[in-house]
Amino acid sequence: MKKALLALATVILVFVAIAGLVSGAGYYSASSREGEARAYVDKIVPAVVSRWNTGDLLANASREMLRDITLDRIDTLFASFKQRLGHLRAYGGAQREKYFFSLTTRGRVLTYVYLVTAQFERGPAQIRVRAVWRDGQWKLSDFYVFSDSLVQR
Repeated sequence: MKKALLALATVILVFVAIAGLVSGAGYYSASSREGEARAYVDKIVPAVVSRWNTGDLLANASREMLRDITLDRIDTLFASFKQRLGHLRAYGGAQREKYFFSLTTRGRVLTYVYLVTAQFERGPAQIRVRAVWRDGQWKLSDFYVFSDSLVQR
């Protein structure tokens, strides 16, 4: 009985040690790429919203975003954003809200969620983006625009 408990305790300790190593590697990987992720978001978001250019968004879209949206839908939304918000006046920068790390059979995937503040001609807006590091490159998987100026009155 003692040997069985000792073996079970050893197996549990090994699993805990492996989980600790994976968590530590994930945290290290995520923290080492955070500046890179923020720079990517601070480069792409102003390029997209300054002209509400669907091409700029699609060129930086992840496979999940490309799977979930249609060009007609983006064109309609961006035309509405351009009409109701106007041109970009000031870009406030990206603030990280959260991040995720996962190991897949295809390698590691880092995901950062940023909230961007921006001032447009017709009012302020917040833009929530999800930047994903996969296969050695950054892509956007979410792009949500929030503004009182978008509400029809």
